[in-house]
Amino acid sequence: MKKFLKYLLESLLIVTMLAAGISGSTNRVYAAGGENIDEACEGVVRVFSVFGQDAASGSGIIVGKTGEESDIIVTNWHVVAEEDYSGGISLADEVYILLDNEAYTSAGFDETHAVKCKVLYTTTGYPDFAILQAEKKIPGRKALPLMSASNASRSERVYALGYPGNADMINDGYISATIQEITATDGTISRMIQADAFGDTFVIQHTAHINHGNSGGPLVNEDGTVIGINTYGYGDNASEYFLSVYIDYAMNALDELGISYDKVKPSDASITSDNAVKSGGSTGLIIGIIAAVVAAGLIAFFLLRKKNGKAGAAAGAASAANRISAAQQAAKQPVSSSGWYIEGIGGTHEGQKFAVNDRLVFGRDPAVCGVVFPKESAASRVHCEIRIVQGKPILQDNGSTNGTFGGTTRLEAGKTYPLPNGAVFSIAGSTNRYRLVQRN
Repeated sequence: MKKFLKYLLESLLIVTMLAAGISGSTNRVYAAGGENIDEACEGVVRVFSVFGQDAASGSGIIVGKTGEESDIIVTNWHVVAEEDYSGGISLADEVYILLDNEAYTSAGFDETHAVKCKVLYTTTGYPDFAILQAEKKIPGRKALPLMSASNASRSERVYALGYPGNADMINDGYISATIQEITATDGTISRMIQADAFGDTFVIQHTAHINHGNSGGPLVNEDGTVIGINTYGYGDNASEYFLSVYIDYAMNALDELGISYDKVKPSDASITSDNAVKSGGSTGLIIGIIAAVVAAGLIAFFLLRKKNGKAGAAAGAASAANRISAAQQAAKQPVSSSGWYIEGIGGTHEGQKFAVNDRLVFGRDPAVCGVVFPKESAASRVHCEIRIVQGKPILQDNGSTNGTFGGTTRLEAGKTYPLPNGAVFSIAGSTNRYRLVQRN
């Protein structure tokens, strides 16, 4: 651990996917955004990732019941994973939330000033987000409300919160990790785009300056509501444009995991938990993370990445792999707030939940399917799918070998069947069963 400072200081000087080394002004939170932004900073944490003798840091977003302490954190995937020399992906050995500036000093790393985390959910690249669960609620940090980025608009004022490297303060071997050191940069939304260079991910392009260290932090509106995850900087000098991934991706994953969070209804600006899947508390949810993942197109030709990484241990690799492919599939289609979800009630995906966006595909092919079956499964490669047509879900079998069933009736291939709320169907027999649920 004593070698960490050397690597940390080096890591803060290396260019990253968030345009490390960008020059420009940054404003402290009290200078940038008023009372709402001050309060929003209480929902930001520093994520500290360890990989062998290396160490790096990023930012994170506390989610849960607004204004209350929580153990659930949203951050970037690249904050908790690293690319190795062979081009493969390695999850970091450990992940922590730093509580103060005594956590990491020239004497080494002091775990008594940090809270250890495990990774509940992570993508393997785009749309580049991860969900962490800390061993306890983070003291002094309060959950922020979330709002679909689809409700944001061009020219709206926004603030990027976090720990950007070019504003970070390292003095006498101390790394600042107190709430007072959170930085806010302000700007406006330039446009909402689907970025093909980043895996067709839906992103908010804005002028709020971000760079390495900002990774995983919140992009908030003037009310202090999270609409994006600060992720990319790009351009000729990797400093011209700043992109934040739609928070919708993380919201869908939270729903799949059964984790409650507060969502702002733009119609009346009130906060509701009605959309959240109740699970009796997120601390009881124990979900594993992948033992190993495969690299795929990690460096865009104009994007410099930094190994900002750290992650938890592996358990339940098959279910974790399903979640990853579901998140990757979400990046290939418009983010939807349809309110429809599938829950597994038997078989391979029992206990898991999947958000139904415009299209949710079931089958063995992880490149196409959002609900993925093992290779040895009786399910076909692209078995069946659910689509939302005029706000209503329909089910279609895609010519599967072993059939899709409504009750005991095998559905005709290629024909669409309406799915009412609460409908149950099964795949390749009666073992793999699913229920359709609508969240208001």
